[in-house]
Amino acid sequence: MDDTEPNVVGVVRVVRAAAEDPWGCGGIALRDGESAADDPSIVAVWASPAHGVAIGRGASPSRPPDPTTTLDVSLPVTLELTLTGRRCVGRYSTDGTTWHRIAPSLTVPDSFRPTLVPFTATSSGTVRIEPLSLSHQRPTGGSMTTTLG
Repeated sequence: MDDTEPNVVGVVRVVRAAAEDPWGCGGIALRDGESAADDPSIVAVWASPAHGVAIGRGASPSRPPDPTTTLDVSLPVTLELTLTGRRCVGRYSTDGTTWHRIAPSLTVPDSFRPTLVPFTATSSGTVRIEPLSLSHQRPTGGSMTTTLG
């Protein structure tokens, strides 16, 4: 497989998150189905009133991880998370055309077996996302792409 082309790509648009729920967020995660329960098993990008856009890694898919980087960006925003080889890269766009990298890439172990998971985390239902595209490159060279919306 070509290590310059992403083998996993997820794109979601975070349409809104209410200011009264600053920790409510929406985004996309790469979840490792092979890791032990206490190992960092997700890499995620998300948007929220508290963080703007963020990227981070964590152990539980039930809540966003602690951010390694945050940027002050207003909603709505489109987020992309890619995995190329062992490197995860998060990008955002406020206009759907111009893309900005959130932070340097985060590496995952060779054993990482990714699944794309669009998510929202909120206590009061105040976050709305639109998953736009989920794509996995098959190890045999084919691909599976789902375009949503």
